[in-house]
Amino acid sequence: MENTNTHITPINLRMMEANLSIGAWGGEKIDRSTSKEVAKQKGAKDGRAKVTKKLVPDEALKPIKTCIKHIRAVHESHTIPIGKGRSVIPAVSWMDFRKVMNKMFDEYDAAVDDFVRRVYPEILSKAEADMGALYDATEFPEPHELSSRFHREVSLAPMPDNDRLLDLCDIPKEELDNIYNDAQKDAEEQVTNIRRDAYLKILDPVKHLADVCLKSERLYESSFDKVHDMLDKAECFNLAGSDEFTSMIGTLRYQLTGYTVDDCRKDKDLKKSYGRKAEECAKVVEEAMVAAGVLESDASKDADEMMDAAEMCFGPAPTH
Repeated sequence: MENTNTHITPINLRMMEANLSIGAWGGEKIDRSTSKEVAKQKGAKDGRAKVTKKLVPDEALKPIKTCIKHIRAVHESHTIPIGKGRSVIPAVSWMDFRKVMNKMFDEYDAAVDDFVRRVYPEILSKAEADMGALYDATEFPEPHELSSRFHREVSLAPMPDNDRLLDLCDIPKEELDNIYNDAQKDAEEQVTNIRRDAYLKILDPVKHLADVCLKSERLYESSFDKVHDMLDKAECFNLAGSDEFTSMIGTLRYQLTGYTVDDCRKDKDLKKSYGRKAEECAKVVEEAMVAAGVLESDASKDADEMMDAAEMCFGPAPTH
């Protein structure tokens, strides 16, 4: 049967690809001659030792590495991964996301500028004395070249449509239909995964908060902050635009706001009660996931397990 769908799914109108690329000069260099010396001293064959020289001290690049860590964490919290190095973001949250990322990019740029203009020249002036026989001036980039060793970018692109570009190729019709049907199946599976991961953005911090309050002696402010941050942007992950999703978020806000980590630290009964509320909220999210078709219900799992057990004992059911 010919596949006449030209669009994979309406969800592509609600999502955009937002892929982060960020990196920094590592300030290290493999010393091949020293590696050979170490291997020889230890009675090992060539290539069995690798000596890496630190051209700059670890603390010199720490502010930049800290910025990178924070930027990646913010990107991860706002987006849903769809493959290696690829992420999508709800279109409605793009403006807020861009503001946050631009602010963090400014902090990253300031850290890089401080390293290039102030820290690196000081390192260069002391490098020969600090490194002794390991020093090699040619391994240090020129200061005016150093900025190009640092980069940061978020590339934005629309979610692709299933346009029938292969119609222009000389491929037999039956094979062409198989290609499109397989692509449609893969796309639908990817959409299901995206919707599931959007719910998990809601579910994971709530379940973690429940576990902390009910099972841990110590409470961390970050566990509460993650839930509050999630609730602030939760509606952005309403990818189907459903009233049920909005109602679910309303329930979570009603149950989980109004209490702080200090409140729960002072009152153990409140801590347990709040933990039970978080546990119930997690169940609400899981039930919503089942209703949305992105999580298998316990009843379905039990039925599948019973069917598997029956087939092991009696063989597969007869077909007619």
